[in-house]
Amino acid sequence: MLKGIDVSKWQKLNDYGDSAELGHTDFIIVKATEGKTYNDPMFEYHIAEAIRRGMLIGAYHYARPENNGAEVEAIHFVTRVKELNLIGRAILALDYEGVAHNYGETWALQFLNKVFELTGVRPLIYMGASQVKKYPSVAKANYGLWVARWGSEPSQSYIQPWTVKALWQLRGAPLDLDYFYGTRQTWEKYATPVKNVEETKPEKPEHESEDKEETGEHHCGCSLCEAVREIVKEELAK
Repeated sequence: MLKGIDVSKWQKLNDYGDSAELGHTDFIIVKATEGKTYNDPMFEYHIAEAIRRGMLIGAYHYARPENNGAEVEAIHFVTRVKELNLIGRAILALDYEGVAHNYGETWALQFLNKVFELTGVRPLIYMGASQVKKYPSVAKANYGLWVARWGSEPSQSYIQPWTVKALWQLRGAPLDLDYFYGTRQTWEKYATPVKNVEETKPEKPEHESEDKEETGEHHCGCSLCEAVREIVKEELAK
């Protein structure tokens, strides 16, 4: 079992070193995008720092089905992840919570299928343990489960119709803590494309004004972010 955290812009760079709860941080899963236009302004920084520390990495997208179609959000997510050349290195995941559950497994499956089509990587889906049973089609489609149940590990009854869970989020504050049920090699298998995809860059969706859920939007065009992007690419190339 590996121990790690998931973070977004709300965590600073020094917030996720080795902690008393974990003992050692093996991995970090970083918020990349939300909706169809929002880019988390700390995505590149967290990825660069994780790589510098030798941690395994993942990237997740926060779903906004109340605003957008699934495929346009998937394209936005994949575009952002590909900008850092993370396909084949990072686990990919859909954060599906809150009002998203009003849209059920149809929206979630469309998103997951589109990401798989564009990358060859089977993404995970994150949700609370109380919602898992509502997603049999996602389990049947062989997308892995990242389940949240704070305080105590979810038993088999909580994760059905899945037979196993990939990740368990055991705490949500002040820092999200997670366990991964596998080794570094298992993590790498989750991150590795299982099929070849055409080497075509997905078209970026137009930046419209629908995604206003977050503030401080930052599309990383400044010289500092360009420098961080180059650091990430250099580290990944080693």
